[in-house]
Amino acid sequence: MMLSSFADDEALMAAVVAGASGYVLKEIRSGDLVVSIRRVASGESLLEPALTKRVIDRLRSGPPEDGQWRGSRSRSAGCSPFSLMG
Repeated sequence: MMLSSFADDEALMAAVVAGASGYVLKEIRSGDLVVSIRRVASGESLLEPALTKRVIDRLRSGPPEDGQWRGSRSRSAGCSPFSLMG
C-alpha cells in the first residue's frame, strides 16, 4: 500500500505498476488509514474514489509513447516499490 502526498497520475501509475494494492493520500484521516491498511492486508485492492476514475481512464488510453509506464522497468529488474518513492 502506498501512502503519498502526490495525487498526480505518474505517481499513482508507478505505484500500481510496482505492485501496490492500495494508494491513499496523506490527507486521509487516521481512522480511515487504519481501515484501509486492514482492507489491503486482507487482500482487497484500494484506490481512493477520486483516483480510481483517473487510473481507469489512463489505462483505457493505452501506455505512454515509449510503451512503458513509469516504474515498470524497475519492477521487472526486481526493485522494491519503495525505491520509487521520492
